[in-house]
Amino acid sequence: MLVLFGLLSAWGARGMLRLEPDPQNTPMHSVGTPEARSIQLRNGDFPPETKLVLLLESRDGSALDAGSEEVRDWLAALRGLPAVRNLVVAPEDAPGALVAVADLVPGEDGSYAEQTRGAINSARAHRPKGTRVFAAGHPVAEIVLARELASEEDTTVPRILVVLLVTLLLIYRSPVTTLGAFLPSLGAILLAGGLQHALGFPKDPISTLLAPTLLSIGVATSVHLFEHLRAHRARGASLEEALTLSVRELRRPTILTALTTLAGFLGLTTNPIPAVARFGLFAGLGVVLASFFALTVLPAWLLLFSRRRPPVRPALAAARHLEFTRGVERHAGLVIGVCLAAAVGLGLAWTRLRVDTTPIKILPPDDELRVATERISEVLGGVDTFDLLLPPPAPALAPLHLAELAAEVTAIPGVVTQVAPPRKSDGGTWLSTFLIEPSGTATREALFARAEAVARDQGWADPIVTGETVQMARDSERLVRGQLEGLGLTVLLVALSMAIGLGSLRLGLLGLIPNVLPCVAVYGGMALAGRSLSVATAMIGSVMLGVIVDDTVHLLHTYAAERRGGLQRHDAIAAALGRVGRPVVITSLVLFLGLGVGVTGRLETTRAFSLLAALIVATALLANLFLLPALLTFRHRGAET
Repeated sequence: MLVLFGLLSAWGARGMLRLEPDPQNTPMHSVGTPEARSIQLRNGDFPPETKLVLLLESRDGSALDAGSEEVRDWLAALRGLPAVRNLVVAPEDAPGALVAVADLVPGEDGSYAEQTRGAINSARAHRPKGTRVFAAGHPVAEIVLARELASEEDTTVPRILVVLLVTLLLIYRSPVTTLGAFLPSLGAILLAGGLQHALGFPKDPISTLLAPTLLSIGVATSVHLFEHLRAHRARGASLEEALTLSVRELRRPTILTALTTLAGFLGLTTNPIPAVARFGLFAGLGVVLASFFALTVLPAWLLLFSRRRPPVRPALAAARHLEFTRGVERHAGLVIGVCLAAAVGLGLAWTRLRVDTTPIKILPPDDELRVATERISEVLGGVDTFDLLLPPPAPALAPLHLAELAAEVTAIPGVVTQVAPPRKSDGGTWLSTFLIEPSGTATREALFARAEAVARDQGWADPIVTGETVQMARDSERLVRGQLEGLGLTVLLVALSMAIGLGSLRLGLLGLIPNVLPCVAVYGGMALAGRSLSVATAMIGSVMLGVIVDDTVHLLHTYAAERRGGLQRHDAIAAALGRVGRPVVITSLVLFLGLGVGVTGRLETTRAFSLLAALIVATALLANLFLLPALLTFRHRGAET
């Protein structure tokens, strides 16, 4: 088993090491949406291009002579690049600075990363003495974000490994056990990465969350096997007997937890952003693989290398669990009432949730691209552009209307200026390009809608705003809205999985409550705090619902088995807590630390995702220990049924 596992992992590692980030973040762009179709329409009428903004300024702030021979040579070197179709020098609004906007021609495959890097390198190589060059714009942002997110994964995963290694060593005090805990998750990560490479999918900003998520989930799955094994060994069973009993006991709940987690991730596959849909598929596959390896490879590892007998549990543990359960039972109404009030209050706060993302603010304040973007925006007013596509029929005296249209669009708050004179295609379509100020997606959505309305008022029947900036803004909005809508599908799939697996619709619905509540609480808390939803935080609900439901499944599965054995409700709950309470606490600790490590990350998205994920795990643990027993015993106090 271990040899086969090693061969499969080696194959996966070989492919995973060959994964390269997509410098254009292509999987983050929607497919089949109006924005995607509008870009195709624009590129059908006009040559495809993307705009690179370059700022040349004196290092000491002295005046820069735009007419000097050195500056003319610098501009000539840029215009001479094969990738530069057109170069426009913006009006000089600040002393000591010159802004040039280059239209880059993408390659035959539509990529522009190589062309962007080449233009930037040329601009820096030919700059006059005593000057410096800042580069910004959509192509630079895509390249830098792809690189930074891939780098973030390379540093975050080792930090998670170290934290979890130390945590498990402190708990189990066994290097063999601790190392074994990582086998299921590492195998799942490597095979998922190898399959990703085999299918030709590059790394993208969403796939960088895959390894940290699977690492935490896989280790948490291993903990349940360790705890069952520990209990059987403490009662005198041999290692072989204890492993056989543990796997037999865990087979059904592990399959059920894999199915519920898979259901959670499948809720992501309905999203129109390919990167999100792929994450859902690969994360679901990884969870299934990790669960399979936990029941096969991990026992083989322990059988070969683990011979140490664990310490015996305290004799008073069962009595303490029963006392705790009776205390929760006595206050069940209060616990449920407080949780219900919190859920209603925080749920109502959802009406205040806003969707607003600013991709450049993902980067730290001292990042080169962020500094360049802010500096160029100070001089030019902005770095991003959008195209206003005006298909025929055109109003009478179209050129006059175009001048008036440009004036009205420029007057919209957030629009800086028209970048270049309007162009007309052979088919009669007009194209105007405008520069916009730095802002979030919500502001830009309103700006784009206003620009289309102005064009319609001027007599254009079907004006369309288009371009990478438009697609990025609307894709972000669509992704967030799709995630909130997909959360409903996730809830339904998880509820059905639990009800079928537990053989009880009532238990399936009750088990859903302590898992939905943390998601409601986190989103409601964000709304109350005035924090807007971003791409990363919008995924929290679907991702974490599938993760945290595992502990609930283990508790309810054990509770249902004890009830079938004839125990009363409070005795069955106490027995469930006695058998799986400790692994539930440990797995929650593992998830809290593993997912929470990202708060030390460099990028804002990593920190936000990690913080919210850790808060959801902590809230779910409290809900499983207090709210779930209260729900199971409410209205049945003292009853035998």
